[in-house]
Amino acid sequence: MAIFVADKTFYLETLRTSYIFCIQDGFPVHLYYGARIERCDLTHLIDRQIYSFCPMEDDNKPQLDSVALEYSGGNTGDFRICGINIRDGYGRIGCRLQYAEHSVTEGVSVPESLPHSRAYGHCDTLTVTLRDQAKNLTVRLIYTVFEDSDVIARHTEIVNFGRECYLLKAASFLLDFLPKAEPFDLIEVYGTIGHEFSLSRNSLTRGTRSFGSNKGFTSHTSNPFFCLTDHNADEDKGEAYGFNLLYSGNFLCEVQFNEIGKTRIVSGINAETFEWRLGRGESFTTPQAVLTYSASGIGRLSRNFHDHIRRGILPERFACKPRPIVVNTWETCGVNVDEEKVLRLAKRAKELGIDTVVLDDGWFRNDNRSGLGEWETDRKKFPSGLGQLSDTLHGMGLRFGLWIEPEMVSKDGLLMREHPDWIVGNGDTPYSWRYQYVLDFANPEIVDYIGDKMERILREARPDFVKWDANRYVSESGSNFIKVQGEVPHRLILGLYRLLERLTNAFPEILFESCSGGGGRFDLGMLYYTPQIWLSDNTNPFYRKDIQRGVSFGYPSSSVSCHVTATGVASLGFRYLVSSFGTYGYEFDICALSERDAREVAAMNRRYRDEQTFVLEGDLYRLADERTYQAYEYV
Repeated sequence: MAIFVADKTFYLETLRTSYIFCIQDGFPVHLYYGARIERCDLTHLIDRQIYSFCPMEDDNKPQLDSVALEYSGGNTGDFRICGINIRDGYGRIGCRLQYAEHSVTEGVSVPESLPHSRAYGHCDTLTVTLRDQAKNLTVRLIYTVFEDSDVIARHTEIVNFGRECYLLKAASFLLDFLPKAEPFDLIEVYGTIGHEFSLSRNSLTRGTRSFGSNKGFTSHTSNPFFCLTDHNADEDKGEAYGFNLLYSGNFLCEVQFNEIGKTRIVSGINAETFEWRLGRGESFTTPQAVLTYSASGIGRLSRNFHDHIRRGILPERFACKPRPIVVNTWETCGVNVDEEKVLRLAKRAKELGIDTVVLDDGWFRNDNRSGLGEWETDRKKFPSGLGQLSDTLHGMGLRFGLWIEPEMVSKDGLLMREHPDWIVGNGDTPYSWRYQYVLDFANPEIVDYIGDKMERILREARPDFVKWDANRYVSESGSNFIKVQGEVPHRLILGLYRLLERLTNAFPEILFESCSGGGGRFDLGMLYYTPQIWLSDNTNPFYRKDIQRGVSFGYPSSSVSCHVTATGVASLGFRYLVSSFGTYGYEFDICALSERDAREVAAMNRRYRDEQTFVLEGDLYRLADERTYQAYEYV
């Protein structure tokens, strides 16, 4: 067993780590998370010092404001950032949670309607039930221990057995650390479109550092992956703790370093844009978070995550299988694509050893002002239809790929004219971006409508590969379908997951690649359905190598889509070295290659096939990152 319980002390054990907490005075108190140790009594670590005027049930018991906790409600005497907060039917705010019971089961716990870590190796699940007796509210803390990869997955279930109440905050996890001689360093990810996954590393200072997204997507600006490390930790030495969420919407990560040197982490759905009604008997499930620890530096932490993502999150049928080498029509043709150009590209692809031709935007429209929502093939461009084009490519021994953007509708399109109430909106005149709006996926009718459209298209076109794009954030968040508007951002993501679940189950042979103007939605939630994500629209190799290094801290190379493009600033050989970091392809007119360059491209494709197993399954070691060069290896 990976979970051992003795006298209400819980030992969660992986190959190299121990996570220990206990029930003390009715509260779940954290004791230890770190390198594997023998089971022993650690209750002497509970802080019983009185630091301030913070109240407690009994003056002889530890103060909630200073005890390390596993989960904490707001307005209860713990004045640090909380994991959960509610407003009851009288408008009163607060949630006091105390231990009720626990259970241990084999295997994984599956959060309802949400992506999650799949079972592999040996894994067990602990459920600790807490109750607010006065409000008749139950909170279940759920821990799944993946023994082989040193990962613990956590999520929370809230069930209301009392009067109607409103969730104001519902974090996936909370974690407290005891004081250290030196504060942790916080490593987080930031960026913008074209410069995603920059890394920031700073020592914690007094106060709360928070980062996240309120854009409807995880966004180019931030990412739910982050880690805390010793100040002297590097790739090969020092302690490091890593955290990530299986979620694709508004999120918030908070790291608080308080006046007595204690660190608290809270992570989950962004409370700024969240409010959820819970009627009697209703429940709410948070996204799952994954945690890992390394005593051997940041490199080991990354490899823990990589291993878990490959084995437990990526779709199993694609996780370690050879991926296509693609050529995409966008950089060659833009929207001015047609059947003749695709077949010309396909002929050249076949000669060069490229196996998949992806038909990007333009197969149903001539500009970006219309077509989204209708998805009708332009028969002037493709007189034989997409089904015949697919058959022709398959007859050539190639695979066929198709670009779609299912979550959006064109501003001046037919669907918008017929159903103006189907877009996300808050009553103000909505802004558009790229002449498009966001469809209200909080409404199941709209999700079903788009699902029917997508199924018809995919059955007709019979693609082997689908590029799933999303080219704007969610502004004016609101819905004509939902009464509690604070529920809309999360319900939009639930609708997206429902559509992805439907289509990936209906077409299990199709490899879906996610994209959002590059890395605008690069997260574990999307990777659960799409085994690879287009990392960035910036394909200049001198910038791209740094973006790829940043993403490698939390995500495996097999999840990162990288293409050679027609930039004039680097040789083909150097562009190959950068792009072969992940899943591989091309974004330029391969028909314009000179014979010399064509021979080099063909050799690059053969080399990638020889090396691909390392990219898909290998352990990544970042060896050096200097001003003039980078070095890494796969083992």
